[in-house]
Amino acid sequence: MKPIALLFFLFFALTLRAQMWNGTDTLYGNEWIDYSKPWFKVKVADDGIYRIAYQTLVSGGVPVSTVPAGQFRMYRYGQEVPVFTSTASLMGDQDFLEFFGEKNRGTIDQYLFGSADKENINPKYSLFNDTTVYYLTWGTAGVPLRYTPVANDLSNLPPKEEYCWWTAQQFYNQSFVKRHRSAEITFSWFEGDGFCRAPSILTNVALVPKKLYPSGPDARFTIRYGCQEGPHQLRITVNDSVFVEDNFTNWRIDERQFSVPLSLIPTNASIKIQSLAGSNDRHATAFIDMRYPRQFDFENAASAPFELNASVSEQYIEIQAFQSGNSAPVLLDLTNGIRLEATLEGGLVKVKLPPSTAERRVFLSAATAIKTVGQVTPVPFTDYSAANADYLIVSNKALSAGAVDQVAAYADYRRSAAGGAHKVAVVDINDLYEQFSYGVRFHPIAVRNFLHWAKKKWPGLRHTFLIGKGLDYSQFRTAAAQTALADSLFFVPTYGSPAADIPFTLNGNQLSEPITTIGRLAVTNPSDIAVYLEKVKTHEMALQNADQTIEDKAWMKRVIHNSGGLSGESAAIRAYTNSMANVLGNNRFGADVHTFYKTSNDPIQLSSYEQMLELIDGGVSLWTIFGHSSAFAVDFDIGSPDVYNNTGRYPLMMVMGCFSGLCSSPQKGIGEQFVLAPDRGAIAYIASVNYSYISALYSYGTQYYELLGGSDYGNSVGDVLRHSTGALKGTNYDALIALLHQNLLQGDPAVKIHAQPGPDYVVDAQTVKFDPNPVGLQQDAVQLSFDMVNIGENTGGPLAVRIEQRLPDNTVLSRISDTLDAPPFRRELSYSIPVNGSKIGFNRFFITTDPDNAIEEKPAAAEFNNDLTDATGERGVDVYYYSDDVQPIWPPAYGIVNKPDPALLVSTLNLNAAPQRYLFELDTLETFSSPFKKSGQIIQRGGLLTWKPVMALKDSTVCYWRVARDSLINGSVVWRNRSFIYLPGSVSGWNQSHFGQYRDDQFANMHAVDTSRRLEFLDNAAFISLNVAYRGNNRYPGFQNSYYQGFIGDYGWNVRSVYDGVVMVLSDPNTGRFVLNPEQGLNTYDPPDSRYVFWFNTRDSLERIKLMDFIESGIPDGYYAALLAFSRPQDTLGYSPRKWAADSISYGKNIFSVLESQGAQQVRQLADYVTAPWPYGFIFRKNDPFYPVQDTIVYNPDSLVTLRGNFLAKWTNGLMETPPLGPVKAWKSLHWSREAFDDPSDYANLSVWGVREGQDDTLLLQLSTTFDTSLAFIPAGQFPSIKLRYNTGDTLLRSFTQPRYLRIVYDGIPEGALDPVSTFSFYRDTLQQGETLRSSIAFANVSDIAMDSLLVKFRVENSTNNGPEVLLKHRPLPPGDTLHINWTASTLALNGPQRLLTEVNPDNAQPELFHFNNIALQDFFVARDNRNPLLDVTFDGLHILDGDLVSPKPEIVVTLKDENRYLAMTDTGTFRLSVAFPDGSVMPLAFSDPSVTFFPADASNLPKKNLARLEWRPTFTQDGDYRLLVNGRDASGNESADLDYYITFKVIIRSSISNLLNYPNPFSTRTCFVYTMTGAETPTNFRIQIMTVSGRVVREITEAEFGPLKAGTHQSDFCWDGKDEYGDQLANGVYLYRVVAKKSDGADFESFENDKVDGFFKQGFGKMVLIR
Repeated sequence: MKPIALLFFLFFALTLRAQMWNGTDTLYGNEWIDYSKPWFKVKVADDGIYRIAYQTLVSGGVPVSTVPAGQFRMYRYGQEVPVFTSTASLMGDQDFLEFFGEKNRGTIDQYLFGSADKENINPKYSLFNDTTVYYLTWGTAGVPLRYTPVANDLSNLPPKEEYCWWTAQQFYNQSFVKRHRSAEITFSWFEGDGFCRAPSILTNVALVPKKLYPSGPDARFTIRYGCQEGPHQLRITVNDSVFVEDNFTNWRIDERQFSVPLSLIPTNASIKIQSLAGSNDRHATAFIDMRYPRQFDFENAASAPFELNASVSEQYIEIQAFQSGNSAPVLLDLTNGIRLEATLEGGLVKVKLPPSTAERRVFLSAATAIKTVGQVTPVPFTDYSAANADYLIVSNKALSAGAVDQVAAYADYRRSAAGGAHKVAVVDINDLYEQFSYGVRFHPIAVRNFLHWAKKKWPGLRHTFLIGKGLDYSQFRTAAAQTALADSLFFVPTYGSPAADIPFTLNGNQLSEPITTIGRLAVTNPSDIAVYLEKVKTHEMALQNADQTIEDKAWMKRVIHNSGGLSGESAAIRAYTNSMANVLGNNRFGADVHTFYKTSNDPIQLSSYEQMLELIDGGVSLWTIFGHSSAFAVDFDIGSPDVYNNTGRYPLMMVMGCFSGLCSSPQKGIGEQFVLAPDRGAIAYIASVNYSYISALYSYGTQYYELLGGSDYGNSVGDVLRHSTGALKGTNYDALIALLHQNLLQGDPAVKIHAQPGPDYVVDAQTVKFDPNPVGLQQDAVQLSFDMVNIGENTGGPLAVRIEQRLPDNTVLSRISDTLDAPPFRRELSYSIPVNGSKIGFNRFFITTDPDNAIEEKPAAAEFNNDLTDATGERGVDVYYYSDDVQPIWPPAYGIVNKPDPALLVSTLNLNAAPQRYLFELDTLETFSSPFKKSGQIIQRGGLLTWKPVMALKDSTVCYWRVARDSLINGSVVWRNRSFIYLPGSVSGWNQSHFGQYRDDQFANMHAVDTSRRLEFLDNAAFISLNVAYRGNNRYPGFQNSYYQGFIGDYGWNVRSVYDGVVMVLSDPNTGRFVLNPEQGLNTYDPPDSRYVFWFNTRDSLERIKLMDFIESGIPDGYYAALLAFSRPQDTLGYSPRKWAADSISYGKNIFSVLESQGAQQVRQLADYVTAPWPYGFIFRKNDPFYPVQDTIVYNPDSLVTLRGNFLAKWTNGLMETPPLGPVKAWKSLHWSREAFDDPSDYANLSVWGVREGQDDTLLLQLSTTFDTSLAFIPAGQFPSIKLRYNTGDTLLRSFTQPRYLRIVYDGIPEGALDPVSTFSFYRDTLQQGETLRSSIAFANVSDIAMDSLLVKFRVENSTNNGPEVLLKHRPLPPGDTLHINWTASTLALNGPQRLLTEVNPDNAQPELFHFNNIALQDFFVARDNRNPLLDVTFDGLHILDGDLVSPKPEIVVTLKDENRYLAMTDTGTFRLSVAFPDGSVMPLAFSDPSVTFFPADASNLPKKNLARLEWRPTFTQDGDYRLLVNGRDASGNESADLDYYITFKVIIRSSISNLLNYPNPFSTRTCFVYTMTGAETPTNFRIQIMTVSGRVVREITEAEFGPLKAGTHQSDFCWDGKDEYGDQLANGVYLYRVVAKKSDGADFESFENDKVDGFFKQGFGKMVLIR
């Protein structure tokens, strides 16, 4: 078979107008109905004259008492037919109505065919029903059709007729045939359909010409037959004379007519039809008619149809040997509508007929042969014209029975708002038969005519839902079947054969876009409707009311693909399935597709099966199965619906295979099982009812997916199917044509599976991962990954993402702002989040999608789920940050060491980790549980850890070692593991040779089993399935397994003459396959060839012994067995279970006891049967008491019970992939070994794959029989890392061939590590800004490979920027040597938190195994001078008060003092001054002014003193108030105050002095003087005279004593002590004093008036009081 045209089956192997056409008009079948009139019907199943008696009419409700008989009319097939009434007036009790009735043949069947003459093989036999319905009504309009009564006037007789035309016929209806477009393709619409003789190479028929009139004209033969595709050579002979020779090719229906001389057939006509073109040349005969002239001798018949030649004159006939009885026979001239009563004379029937221009068809009936109509039934026709529905339900009133009309309930739901607010019409199929198929029951044209009529009348009609099972008409044609199955298994007809529904809605026998959607609920009882309605309600409520969460919405976009097929097909199906997944995944649907592949004829893996079940139970929107199938199974083990638990989350199932859409057989198919399963299963099901081809399925599936996620997004499943058919209607590919109209939708076509009004982007909290987690603060970054999920419509476009981090102190850091292409459904995002800035403890991360609401998400609730939330609904997610983890660094992972006592070296991730305890362990088992185990501890600060356990390893010993901090993380010690092998004298390399090392690898279809310490293939899901039923009752007893090795059952046993007894099958527990019973084997009764079944005829005692011996000795322990005892329901002996018990007497055991020893529980009941032995089934595992055995008895002949035994088998192949190894300097060689093969099917190979970051792995080498080879051809520069894949398989024993060792030899690269334990110093962690930074640390070469000259990079960085890098080159470093690295730097430009980065071998310029341990990060703090400098302002050396008077030429000194000992204030920017003048002007002070002098701080005097000074000597020329504004700033930028310092002072240009006021006054020990002086000039001569009240001067104070006078108001430094000129104490009392002030010219110094002071003076004298 061609891959593009593969058939999918399992276990089995010219256009027509849309409606009827009468040559003038398009008919729908109801045009003849006058809905205003009453109608009654009469059923006719045979040809003949029928009479309806008066009383029958009365009983039927016909108002004969008011309606004259002359008004009656009768219709057949929509046409009025003539009747005869015994009176034209009101009928009496002896009156009647008479008509000629004909059974139903192919009259309306013809409208199903494109060309009935060429396509309807047997127009004489209806495809559906023999019964014709005649409809009776009455009316006054027009003239009704009547048989004209003619008197039988026997006077003036013409010569009697010598013969009539009689037809002898051989008629066939035993076999159903249909045109085949190919060996497998048939269309469901009608072409070549019909019932006839089974196709054969020879048809031999003998027809006897009774009472032949030998002198008459030739006989006329008509033969109708059909032939299928292929070459044909057909010959027809009559009595061995050839009359037809026909050679043709391909399918054809032909009707041959030819004349035969009567002399050739005087007494017999032997007709032979021969097909002579070979064994495949066959013909199917419908009928053979022989029309011949017959004498008027009817051989005592009571009725006779015959024909008479046309005659322009009267015709007289005499008929002898006619069984007339005592009444005159009735003759109907059917051609001319004449009725007459014949005359009986002398045993002859005599009739004179009027002339006839045409050959007349005559029917003669004795009065006793006239058929009496027993019942007339009223027909309440319903006019549906005004319904104008958009949703149509066609059902059967039998399904509306019960307390609740479930059909009506379904319609009510669809009318409700929740159900779509449809305008629903419900019609009964029985009404459609009456109106649209002329009363012919079971006829599909009733549905087709009505749908097209309704679409014309109701333009908005969109959905058609057929509620009720139908049967393929080819299996439902006999009267017995229709009587037994109508309204029990047949409710609403299907269309054509194979039975389909879409052709109802097509425009004739060709593809077109269906006029409505159409689906079927194949129910047989009302309760199934209720079950489905509840599912629809739940499903649609979930779609409408689900929360905007991944849990409630993501399943609506989930799709399962099962990609199957046999080994020669699976690649094509896989490609097609993937292509369809891409279509649905990238259009508006944005599907989340999960694909399960079959890679061989084996079943899917157990893990995949369980995953599929988990997905379905969680909710799936669409489940597509592409592969082999039948009506009852697919080539995936999907189980039955009862294994699922997907209530409320029902998928649309699309099975893309053969026959799986069938729901027209008595047994429930897959679709019926899943759609009608209560609270689980599927909401709708689409599949083909016939053979299907891969390429056609792909074309259809792709189109369906394009529309589902395209223009039909949001429409119903029926809409999509309808439009898919329309989109592909132009195809000429027969396989696709067949598929498109043979797809059958089970379920409501208005159901939708997924539609969202817009996109909705959320973060899947379940996928949020931090790597590592917990996070070490010593790491540079943590990898945050999560899935961005669109649970709404896929609209594409950009999508913004924001990530923030909240620290334990609630500080929020902005980490990521990104814009990406919005995912159709799910996209994994990964971001490197800097650890810098994080703090120990729980850091909370916030992830926000569309943070600026740039995208309109729908529905409204979609705008409120853009933030990641945790399980409690709180925004964000926590991750714990910690420090001080460890990393083994030497020997390398899986390394080869050549010393028996290697040192084990570890670096801490945090070089600055505080001293703590580190635990070490070493063992020869990865479980660290052997007696060899060594343990050790080291207490040390962070850096390089070295542990050298005392040991002496033996050659080829694999050692495992691990290290951990002595602390618990999440409740356990976190170990870091490594392994190595000791190979004395070996060079550098990599090795895996121990189970524990293999255990670290990645596996496919295999796993490492700890109990056996071996690698083994994975388990598969396997099963034995057993159908328990009677034989020959269409219930298919038999077996199948998970490998679909054929259905071992009913049909196959007939071929092998296995009729009853006990049959068994065995399954190998390792492979899951059936065990073959070899030809002429001992374990069965006379096996003619090798097969899988073991049969024992248990009627025979020897066979019963064989069966017992087989169970006890022939079945190996642990094998799975299925046993079936069966017979036919009418076979009273069957497999003879009543004989079994007696075998205990003869043999000491019997079948009962043997089966009970394997766990059977019901088997002894088999002897209690009444009529025939009951079928019995038993599944067990040989000698396994723990296996859950199953056994059952089936009592009902119509029942079937399926047992299923599940177990685990082994996969056939597996793959092991090592972790990447490297980087290396050069690849040298590869060495490997494996166990010996244990059977011929074993294979194993080893491949080498190059690994490059960001690129697909590259296959470099593959070995099967070569075990040592060079790898020098692999450039290490291009492929610094590689990995190995070990692949092995065993299809026979399923044993995994163990690798002995995998080994790579290479030139390695060195490894160095910072070793602060050896040397580390850092000046201090807090430095004053400007202080020198000093650092020293050791770096050790821990490997056995020398390192070249080493670069060391230094950089100081902070949160805002990185400082300049400094690179220093150091000497080469031999193995085991240590380098001491020193560095100094200034902090003048630094401020705040800083980090010193010391990186050895930056950028891995010399490749090393690790680089994290080359980096030292030392946090330190540069203490910025945060203290304000001290500002001081003096005027002429004095601190004044606000408003004080100062000299017009003051010396203003401003000083700034700072405590910073490292940053001298040397810039004039240290000070900022301005002056406001009395006139309001303001002048900033410029340092270029010569009156200004700046004195910077002396840097050489740091850190003792840091003082800057400004001197200003202004000359003020205005009297009034001035304001001085001053501020200072130190070298760190700290200002002396937040606001400028300001002082107001007064300037008076004129020189003057005020009176001096002593204070205190009175005084006892001393008193001082306060004065005010203005101007820049001071007195030349100044003194103070103190005198008694009598005027005697007792003390004179000179200027020299008083001190220099200064402008402004001052208190003198000098204070008088109350003593005289000689130093003696003066007496208590009142003393007077005055001031004498002279200018340089001797004139008195001007006096400054001061009201506050002058009040204490009189005539220049003041008064003071001395009191002791």
